[in-house]
Amino acid sequence: MLKKNQDGFALIMTIWVLVFLTIAVMSFTLSSRWSLASTMNFKYETEAYYLALTGYDEAVRYLMNDNDTRRDFIDENGVFHVDRDHEPLNGDTPLYNGDVSMKISDEQARININRTGLQTLRKLLRYAGVESDSEDTLVDCLLDWIDADDAHRLNGAEDEYYEDFGYVAKNRPLDTVEELLLVKGYSKELLYGSDRYNAIYPLITTFGDGSFNVNTAGRTLMGIMGVSEIDMENVLRYRDVETGGLASVPPNMRALGFRTTYSRYLRVEVTAQAEKSGIKYKITAIVKRIPWKSGYRIETVFWRENVIYS
Repeated sequence: MLKKNQDGFALIMTIWVLVFLTIAVMSFTLSSRWSLASTMNFKYETEAYYLALTGYDEAVRYLMNDNDTRRDFIDENGVFHVDRDHEPLNGDTPLYNGDVSMKISDEQARININRTGLQTLRKLLRYAGVESDSEDTLVDCLLDWIDADDAHRLNGAEDEYYEDFGYVAKNRPLDTVEELLLVKGYSKELLYGSDRYNAIYPLITTFGDGSFNVNTAGRTLMGIMGVSEIDMENVLRYRDVETGGLASVPPNMRALGFRTTYSRYLRVEVTAQAEKSGIKYKITAIVKRIPWKSGYRIETVFWRENVIYS
């Protein structure tokens, strides 16, 4: 009887040992797979990062090598040109062992919400589709967020409102457009668009002196600023590679904020993807072009990096 009990105990122990070994092997295999996947993801992410940096450097060189520093323009397809001589940087480009997409756009084709006047801000909100009874609140809340004092306007908000959300009014200009989401009344739907609102995100910036480049402003912006259809068509017909944009601003558009034919602040967006990878690396930068000798030197005033997994 004792012999049978010992044999049974040995069998049970053997089974438990086999179960333990099986679990250990499966855990090791799973861990190895995760480790391999993590290593490959790091490899692809690193490759995409350096591809994106290469694309950014290419965009900077393009912006520096401007043969006509008095004019920048967008063509009939909305592609930004520094002059009539250089091929623009736009779209996908095969590069080394991956693909890089580059886009340059003009911050001076956007409304600087730190510097804009009340009427322009109201026109922007009306374009978005904001109801008239909400317009005063949105205007006052933005002004209270930006101004230096703690006294709130009739429909505005200061620290006593924001403290319930764990922060206080900035009382300084916005650093980025996304910061609007911290301001009372401003939602993702208003900023990025929805069935209810037209997006204001593509139309606004926090960079530049507030003036517009007549050669890069889009139809929507010109409409918001009150440019007539006749003046709009006259501007648009100069936007081709042969003409290279207007050499001067039409007098009747100066009063509407269009004061330049070239641009100092530009947005560079670069998205890179390593070959055979689902990982993308995106760089978004705002650069300031400063006149230098026969062209420009570049100062990066804003930088953001994002990893995109797909």
